[in-house]
Amino acid sequence: MLKNRKDREWVNDCSGFQRRAMKISEFCAELDAQLGKLAPEERLGFAAKMLAKAFKVSEDEVAIFSFDPRFEVLRFAWPAHLRSTGIIPLASKSSLVARTVKNRRGYIDNLFHKSAHTFIFEAVAAPQAKANKPQPIQKILSTPMMVDSAIAGVIQVSRKGATPQDAGPDFTQAELEALNQVALVVGKHL
Repeated sequence: MLKNRKDREWVNDCSGFQRRAMKISEFCAELDAQLGKLAPEERLGFAAKMLAKAFKVSEDEVAIFSFDPRFEVLRFAWPAHLRSTGIIPLASKSSLVARTVKNRRGYIDNLFHKSAHTFIFEAVAAPQAKANKPQPIQKILSTPMMVDSAIAGVIQVSRKGATPQDAGPDFTQAELEALNQVALVVGKHL
């Protein structure tokens, strides 16, 4: 992981870049530098941790998908416990992640709990959840990761809870724009 003190301090300091005066461009530049220092197998977890801190969500509310254009499917790359849960076909009509790839743009859905979507992945509890029942996704940001002009995958940041109020505040257009910029950085390191 991160070896020097300055790098570790940045990790601890980046929580909620909106709350601090840190600009998204500064966050992205530092994230790019930090990801470049890590071994490839450490990058997904680190990116998810930083996204969780920046957007003030838990790590299990961050999902990173890889896109296989040959078979036109998406696979969970993060969280790790969902990697073997199956694939999401690009042809899926009720999948926000598939729609994100097909339309090559980001989405905010603060009424996700009312939207038609694939619920199966929400039912898979994280290993550390122990006795806690998985919470449904109430609100979500979804944006493609572009490498050059090709889609490499999708990043989603969600807010989970028993109700929309329990999940926390609505996502904003500014947060989607920030996630779009972060996705450009993460995509080139995966």
